[in-house]
Amino acid sequence: MQRMRTIASNMVFSLKCKEAGLENGVALPKKEQGIFTNFIRE
Repeated sequence: MQRMRTIASNMVFSLKCKEAGLENGVALPKKEQGIFTNFIRE
């Protein structure tokens, strides 16, 4: 249960940081387009 509380606390902190950043004009990072790779050689 301690792990769940720690994860929840970290999530709350992240959400508060995101909210504070948006209020102060910090933009969200741009989403990158996915690149498909194939590591299997024939």
